[in-house]
Amino acid sequence: MKKERNAALDVMKGIGILAMIAGHTGISSGLVGFVFVWHMPLFFLVAGYFFRPQSVAEAWKKNFRTLLIPYLLTATAMFVLCAGYSALGRDRNITNAFVAVFVGAGSRGVPVWGEYTIGAIWFLPAMFWCRIIYNYISIRISDKYKCGGG
Repeated sequence: MKKERNAALDVMKGIGILAMIAGHTGISSGLVGFVFVWHMPLFFLVAGYFFRPQSVAEAWKKNFRTLLIPYLLTATAMFVLCAGYSALGRDRNITNAFVAVFVGAGSRGVPVWGEYTIGAIWFLPAMFWCRIIYNYISIRISDKYKCGGG
């Protein structure tokens, strides 16, 4: 028997996608603030619904491959681009560019990191760490309560 899709999850993903698009289209700043409070947490919540515990090694391997490799490839490309701007004498500070890559700076104007961005890919390392930590906690809690716990 074929398992049916959960329509509520499809609706939540659709609302999240529409909110993300609306938040990046220049709507009023008050509405942007409202949308940005919940649209990414909604994606994380929906992603958590599909979570299945796995061994620590499997979790690292799978999430590294699906989340960190795309992040590292994009971040490297952006760093090379910033280095190119710097080599051409444009106003780009290579140290700030490296820091932006390291922390996943996805938006302009964060005073601590300067005006350097690498695009809106900050959620890839964030999702990686959420999955790794949640997987570890899930395994620990599961082990604790098996056969009377211990």
